[in-house]
Amino acid sequence: MTTTVTLFDRPKRIEPPFNRTVTQADLSRLGRQVRLIYERLQEGPVCVNWLKTVAAQYNARINELRHWLREFGWTIDLVTRRTDGNNVYQLVPWQGSREQARQMAKQAKGVHHG
Repeated sequence: MTTTVTLFDRPKRIEPPFNRTVTQADLSRLGRQVRLIYERLQEGPVCVNWLKTVAAQYNARINELRHWLREFGWTIDLVTRRTDGNNVYQLVPWQGSREQARQMAKQAKGVHHG
């Protein structure tokens, strides 16, 4: 039986800490960045140029969100890779996502080389 994840299943609120190595001094700033990115992703696809206006280390914030969203059956996929580097990310269900395929390939590679 396959479980279908809908937009209504997405978590509404984000609670820090996202990364337990973050110092207390940085927690507020990083939490704000993650919240802004998540709120924008809920509206639709987001390009790197916008992400950079929120967080210089936007990849780290995307990674934190991916880890957090996974328990809810969601992830953030790179949906369009542009030649100018202004790539596009989107909030998508985990099942069938590019991120899921990437993680599975990473695990399989580790098993073969282990």
